[in-house]
Amino acid sequence: MGTKYKIAAAHAAPVYMDEEATTNKVVRLIEEAAQESIDLLAFLEAYLPGYPYFVQLFAPVQLFGAIVAYGQERVTADGPEIDPIRAACGNNRVAINLGFSEVRNASRAALHFSILRSSSTAKGPF
Repeated sequence: MGTKYKIAAAHAAPVYMDEEATTNKVVRLIEEAAQESIDLLAFLEAYLPGYPYFVQLFAPVQLFGAIVAYGQERVTADGPEIDPIRAACGNNRVAINLGFSEVRNASRAALHFSILRSSSTAKGPF
């Protein structure tokens, strides 16, 4: 029989539209996953800073304020906001798949959804 891996989905809500608090929560969930010997922990799409559900509820002209507020909480894939998450993966030997809302430096007005795959090279193919 081949190698077995323990994979889990994070059933936890983000701290909506709060990048710093959600980052701290992700780190805590990674630490908890390590205590449960989880090899790969998967988070929802746009978990960081939360999925922008408001875009489905209002007409575009009514969204300006919400989009501005949401934009202030977006992160960059190589930014300092992601560093604690990567460190937690390495320190705890847990790989993750984390959806996040990304802002690209060239176009700070554009909204992109991205996936962070941070692996722990200490465990298997993750």
